[in-house]
Amino acid sequence: MVGGGVALAIGLSISKKTRKLKETGLAAEGIVFNLENGDDRITVTKSDDFWSFFNARYPVIRFLTADQVWITGKPSSFAHNLYKAGQTVKVIYNKEDPAEFIIDSKLNTVLAPLLQGAGVILLIIGLVVFAGKI
Repeated sequence: MVGGGVALAIGLSISKKTRKLKETGLAAEGIVFNLENGDDRITVTKSDDFWSFFNARYPVIRFLTADQVWITGKPSSFAHNLYKAGQTVKVIYNKEDPAEFIIDSKLNTVLAPLLQGAGVILLIIGLVVFAGKI
């Protein structure tokens, strides 16, 4: 049940942040400036594609705001191994705080509902198991 609650909360948070930025933010074209390791404590040495998914490398994006200010940073929503250095991406940023931005991609559109759905399913399974033990 705890895992379901966490997945649901993360999904709702991502959904809220993405919706807010899409409604009020500004769009810009960015470039994947660099890729950084997500968690240096995790080391995966296998070279096949399945294991490389877990050895996360997160994109550092650089873009120019409407005010002609360069922003370089990591997106505030989920981003993973899907990007390559030098690749162009569309970003949506908070005009009040341009360092808060997301990559406008299909993954960000479907991730939140998937996490929410998984969270609800895990909560239901947890409740059924818990009710069966009473």
